Amino acid sequence: MRKTALLTAVSLAASLIVAPMAHAGDNGNGFYNVALGPGSDETSVTLTWDQKSGVVTGVDITSDDTADASSTYEGIFTTPNMPSNRSLQTYQHRKAVVRNLVPGKTYTYRIGSNMAGWSEPMTFTAGSGSTSWSFAATGAPNTLVDDATWASTATAATAAHPELLVVTGNATSDMSSNLERDTFTASPALQNVPTAIGIHSGDKGGETGWHFQLPGGLKNHAAFIFNNVGFINVSDTDAAGAATLIRNEAARLKPSTDWLVLYGMNSMSKELRQAASEAGIDLVLTGGDYYYSRSHLLTADAATKAEDNVLYKKDQGTLFVSLNSASNSNFAQPAGASEDLAKTSQDGTPDYTTVKVSPEELTITTRDVATGAVIDKVTLSQKDPIKPAPIASETATTTTQNPAPTTTKPTPTKEPAPTTSKQPTPTTAKPTTSKKPTPTTAKPTSTKEPAPTTSKKPTPTTAKPTSTKEPAPTTSKKPTPTTEEPAPTPSLKPGTTVETVIPGNATVLDDTVVDPTGTITGEVLDAAGAKVTGALVSVDKQGKVTVTLPKDAKAGDYTVQLTDGGANVGDPITVTVNAPEPSMRPGTTVEKITPGKATVLDDTVVNPTDSITGEVLDAAGTKVTGATVNVDKQGKVTVTLPKDAKAGDYTVQLTDGGTNIGDPITVTVEKTTPKPKPGNDTDGSSDGSSAENMVWVGVGGFFGMIAVAGLLGWLIGNVLGHARPYLAQAGIYI
Repeated sequence: MRKTALLTAVSLAASLIVAPMAHAGDNGNGFYNVALGPGSDETSVTLTWDQKSGVVTGVDITSDDTADASSTYEGIFTTPNMPSNRSLQTYQHRKAVVRNLVPGKTYTYRIGSNMAGWSEPMTFTAGSGSTSWSFAATGAPNTLVDDATWASTATAATAAHPELLVVTGNATSDMSSNLERDTFTASPALQNVPTAIGIHSGDKGGETGWHFQLPGGLKNHAAFIFNNVGFINVSDTDAAGAATLIRNEAARLKPSTDWLVLYGMNSMSKELRQAASEAGIDLVLTGGDYYYSRSHLLTADAATKAEDNVLYKKDQGTLFVSLNSASNSNFAQPAGASEDLAKTSQDGTPDYTTVKVSPEELTITTRDVATGAVIDKVTLSQKDPIKPAPIASETATTTTQNPAPTTTKPTPTKEPAPTTSKQPTPTTAKPTTSKKPTPTTAKPTSTKEPAPTTSKKPTPTTAKPTSTKEPAPTTSKKPTPTTEEPAPTPSLKPGTTVETVIPGNATVLDDTVVDPTGTITGEVLDAAGAKVTGALVSVDKQGKVTVTLPKDAKAGDYTVQLTDGGANVGDPITVTVNAPEPSMRPGTTVEKITPGKATVLDDTVVNPTDSITGEVLDAAGTKVTGATVNVDKQGKVTVTLPKDAKAGDYTVQLTDGGTNIGDPITVTVEKTTPKPKPGNDTDGSSDGSSAENMVWVGVGGFFGMIAVAGLLGWLIGNVLGHARPYLAQAGIYI
C-alpha cells in the first residue's frame, strides 16, 4: 500500500527573490534549485527550493511501507528570508524539514501543492542508522567560475552511493548570489543525496544559512549526527568564537557517536589545531587552502608520524585533510615544507574524497575526478597500534623455536636409552680378560651411565615448557566462565546538558548506560510526577538512551527514570520541551486598510505567544504614531491605522522578544472620494438631511416662490403696459 505525506504548510513565508532568466537548477513546473540537506540526525532531512508562485506549498513524500503515515511527516517554519533584486522576474525562497524517516528507506518526494502544481518527482534514501557506512566530501565548488566541472565532481563523488555528501563551503558567496545557487543545485546529487553545505569564507551575517537550511535551523554554524558520526561546521571569521562552538558541540555530540568530524573553509591554524585537539575532534576536512594536504596526527603542540599511512587514535590527536578545489578554479600551490604535513599534492585538476566509516576505523581516500586515480589514502584507527604486535610474534617464535630442537633431542635420546642398557653388557664382557674388574666396571658403568642420563633430564625439561603451555590456556579458560557468572550491574553515565526534546520525535540523550542489558526499561514523568502516557524510552546495545514524547506534550521539564529488574539505573534524567517558536504563515493578498477601522489580515502567526508585538511603518520607514497591531491566541493579526493615515503602502513588522517574526507584511490605504456625511455628525456639521435643514429649505423655497411670482408679475405688467395702446385701438381697455 502506498501512502502519501503532504506537508501543506511547511514552506517558508519567504521573500521575493529575483530569478535568473534561465534556470540551471530547474525542477519543473515553476520550481527551482531544490537542495536536500541532512537534519539533526539520519531520521530527518531539510529541503530548500525556489518557486514562482506565491501560494503556500509543501513537500509531498511517499514510501511503500504501510507503517508510514502521513501524520508522521511534519514541516516547520523558520525565519523568512530578505529580498534580493536582480531583474524584473521574481520568485520566492522556501524551506522545510521532514522528520521521522525510517533509516535506510528510499523515499520519493516532490515540491508544490494542488493549487500551484508539482515539481518533478525526486528520490533519496534516509541514513541507514548503521555504524558501518560511507560519506563523500568535496572542496569549494566555485560554480560561477566553472559550473560544469562542479556537476562532474558531484556525480563522481556520489557514484558509489554514499549516504551523505559534505561540501566544505563556498557553494554561494552572499545573499545576493542567486545565480550561484542556481548553478550549484543543477547537479541531481543535490536532490538525491543529503548534502551538508559548509559556511562560505568570510560569512559573518548568516548568508549560507539564508540560502540553505542548516541542520537545526542554525545561522552561523551547524552540528548534527549522521549514523555514528557527529559533524560540526563553523565559520572562519571568528577564531575565538569558533573554538568555543567546537568545544561545546563536540561535548554534546561525543557521547552519542564513535567519531567527530569538523568541516569548513577554515585553514589549519594554531587556534583551530588547539581547539580541535582539546575538543577531541578526530578528523578535520578543510577547503580553504585549495590544494590537497594531509597532516600527521596533531595535538596542540606535537605531531605523531604514521607508518604505512595508518594513524592510531591511541596516540591522541587530530587528522587534518585539506581538500583541493571541486572545479577548475582557484588552484593554489602547496606552501613550503612543514613538519606537520605528511603529504601535499596539486595536479591542477579537481578531486573528491570518500570516507569509509566503521566503529574502529575511518579510511579516507582522495581521487582525481576525471580519472578516478587514487591521490592519497590514509586510515585513522581506534584499534591498538600494531607496533607491539611484532614483539608478541617474536616472543612466540622464540618459544616455538626452543622446543623445536629439544623435541628432536628427546627422540634420539630415547633410542640410545635402551641401547645404553644393552651396550654396557658387551662392553664389560669384552675386557673380561681379567674377570675381577668386570664386576667393578659393570657396577660403575651401570651406575654412572644411567645416572648421568642427560638425555632423560632434558626430556622432562622440554616436557615442562610443553606442559606449562598446555595448562596456560587451560587456566585462562577456567576463569572465563567465573568472570561471566556475575554480570556487571548497569549504571548511568550522566550527560553534560539538559536535552531539548521535540514532541513526536525520537531524541538521543547524551546520558549513556554503562554495561547495558536487554532488560532495561524507562518511563517519563511530568513536572507533577505523573507518568506521561505514550512516552517511549529505549536503551540500545551501546547504552544510548532514546526518548520520544507524545506530540501533544506541553512545554516544560520532564524526568526520565531508567530501571532494570525493578531497580533504578542512575538518577532521573531531566529533559525539557520548549514552546515552539512563533513563525509567520503568509497570506495571499495585500490587505486594504480603512483608516480608523480594525482590519484582520489573512497573514497568520503559527505558535503565537502573548509577548508578540508589532509596529506599522510608512513608505519612508517611519513608525506610524497611533497605529496598533494585535495577535490573538489563534495567531490572527489585526491592524488599525489612525484616521488621518494617508493613502499609500505601509508595512507591518511583528516581533517577539526583539526578534522579527517573518517578513514585513504589506498593507495599503487606497485614495477615496469623500462621501456626504450623515446628519447629526459628531463634529456638529450639517449636510442638509436633518429636520432643521428641512425647515430652512422650506423657508427658502417660500421666499423663492415669492421672488419668482414677483418677477413674473413684473414681466406681465411690463408687457401689458406696452400693449395698452394697441389694445385700446382694438377696444380693449386694461
